[in-house]
Amino acid sequence: MKKPKMVEATRKIEGPKHAITAKSCFLSRLIKSTIKSIDKHPIVVAIVLFAMAMAVRLYKLTDESLWYDEIIGIGFVDNETSLSAVMDSIKNVNTQAPLYYIIVFFIFRLFGISVFGLRFPSALFGALSVVVAYFVIKKLTNGKVALLSAFLLMINRAFVFHSQDGKNYTLLVFLSLLSVHLYLLVKERLEAADKVRNVGEMDRLFPTVLFILFIITNLLNFYNHYMAGLITFLEAIFLLLPYIKKRDFSNNFVILVSGMALTFILSLPLVMLFLGTDTSSLNVPVSWGMDANPIHFLRDIQIEFIGIPFTYPVVFFTFFLIGFYFWSKEHKKNTWFMISMFVLPIVLVYAMVLFTKVPFLPRHFSYLLPFHLMLIAYAICSIKDTRVRSLLAAGIMIFCIIQLNSLYSTNTNNDWKSVAKDMDKYSDKDDLIIINTNTIAPIFEFYYTGDAEIVGFVFTNDTNIINQQYYAVLEMLKDKNNAFYIQQREVVGRDVYFDKLLEIARPTVTNFYDGIQVYQFALSRANVGSDVQTIPDLEGLK
Repeated sequence: MKKPKMVEATRKIEGPKHAITAKSCFLSRLIKSTIKSIDKHPIVVAIVLFAMAMAVRLYKLTDESLWYDEIIGIGFVDNETSLSAVMDSIKNVNTQAPLYYIIVFFIFRLFGISVFGLRFPSALFGALSVVVAYFVIKKLTNGKVALLSAFLLMINRAFVFHSQDGKNYTLLVFLSLLSVHLYLLVKERLEAADKVRNVGEMDRLFPTVLFILFIITNLLNFYNHYMAGLITFLEAIFLLLPYIKKRDFSNNFVILVSGMALTFILSLPLVMLFLGTDTSSLNVPVSWGMDANPIHFLRDIQIEFIGIPFTYPVVFFTFFLIGFYFWSKEHKKNTWFMISMFVLPIVLVYAMVLFTKVPFLPRHFSYLLPFHLMLIAYAICSIKDTRVRSLLAAGIMIFCIIQLNSLYSTNTNNDWKSVAKDMDKYSDKDDLIIINTNTIAPIFEFYYTGDAEIVGFVFTNDTNIINQQYYAVLEMLKDKNNAFYIQQREVVGRDVYFDKLLEIARPTVTNFYDGIQVYQFALSRANVGSDVQTIPDLEGLK
């Protein structure tokens, strides 16, 4: 009697409702077969992911103007002839590790100094991070979650921004992912070796090549960014802990300890370099860093991960918590490692922000972004309803694409390219271009191809220095026809130089750019006069 009923049920799949069900089943089977096919061809997946990620990062790579940190990076390597000279140049700047600039040094030597050459390594390591993230997350979860995570990382606004910025953050992400991948492989091989009863055979099964690569990767990572030391520390703890718990001090334990000790010893030169900078001081205040308010502190990290403010970080953080709950239930072996990956750096950095003057920025946590997105993807993929799961995945992808488009369509840096281009047309060799701070003057000089003389004021509160600089500029103006004054809008406080120029002559032309204002003063020889000392002293202006 059961068999005819089954045949009858099969025949009833004719109406529109059943047609939709059959179609849904077909799509579900198609997605599953596609993922299975992807799993069988990892090299093809890697190539496709890399090509797509690279295209996203190369698009408009040089459109944005350079900003302060990038021009410093160019300054490290543009006129240097050897790596030792680059290292000496880096020593004079706080919080900079050398690896990224060593890579840029070789690119500049091969292809010349350019914005593309400065930013290309960031784009390259950003694209490689997407590929490595897929394999690491696949090892931690499954192919479906890994694929969604890789796509989210590929189009993440904050990560694409760092991939188009001549800084070391995408290299930090890439090396951190590679380090975690090697850590998982070494841990897996050690666990397999520990199951062998014969001690001598167990020692011979030590993953020597993988461990050497692991040490090299962590050293490179630390020489790229100081935050990488926390990753190495955690991985060392979780590799050694099983042996300490079992009181197993065999050859494998000795090799692990020796390798970690070697990593620490080889890291000491960079540690000593950092300790010799002002930024390492616990008492010297700096003008940048994260807010000590705990709510603002966590909010800023979330905004860094998502790339935008407002309520969206709360939504994403909710998915992150849900994903972590489901992932930890099914992957207990690596749960404490993942908890430590997030908790230790955040707690440690917050303590340093709260009790010291050492500055940190949300971007210093960028190496956690792939794992943050992994848990969000895991939350979505844990939903049993296929349609809801697909809608959520599509929704978050569309949201990320919209945010990515806003990154492409709006300037994030001050528009020095447009300023320099216009000044090429409006200025000549008998003019003086005054930049309101000498730290940003090199950005303008990089793009400017005209003949006018350029001078940058030192931004200071010292009235004596202000007067000296101002009178020196007035002396220069005696031999000039016009003066152009370029002012960054975000400069804090009153611009005393600009105030004094207003006392002498009103600007005849005012042009506004993104983040920058340009004034043309008719400060000819007649305006300035022969006796600059008749100009009132600047006391009382501040």
